[in-house]
Amino acid sequence: MAIIKLGPALATGNVVVLKPLEVTPLTILFLANLINEVGFPPGVVSIVNGYGNTAGTAIAGHPSIAKVAFTGGTPVITLELGGKSPTITFDNANLDQAIKWMAHGMFFNMGQVCIAGSHIYMQEGIYNKFLKGFTQATRGLTKAAGGPFEEGQVMGYTSGKSEGTKGHVGGEREGE
Repeated sequence: MAIIKLGPALATGNVVVLKPLEVTPLTILFLANLINEVGFPPGVVSIVNGYGNTAGTAIAGHPSIAKVAFTGGTPVITLELGGKSPTITFDNANLDQAIKWMAHGMFFNMGQVCIAGSHIYMQEGIYNKFLKGFTQATRGLTKAAGGPFEEGQVMGYTSGKSEGTKGHVGGEREGE
């Protein structure tokens, strides 16, 4: 979860302060070592360990911090409103790779991921080619929901018909 927030912030020229969950700081500290190894300048990524009610409150209330991205643990309230994450593709993209990763992003863990790429925006000139390829990729997914440890299990049954979607693959239960 930290890397998902860290990458875009750094790519857009920001510095980052990370405060790991107090009971699981070792992953972030390992990440800090990797950041040092690759040569990030000092201060670009800072790690602040501590409890949420002290360290977290200090970060959230600091006047020099313009944005706080937060993923909460079980003892706190969180407003992680994912599940409608957009994927945008332009006509200069490698469409085969885009289709492969969009299918993964949308259907990984049967789409039950807070960062599932459930909205796809496509440049108009490649829409038909994309739709054909994405439909084919979707047909290759396991259709019935199964146990999470069953080999090859990817997909379960859901429907977006109530939101006005037009189905290209499935959409009906067998026998309907």
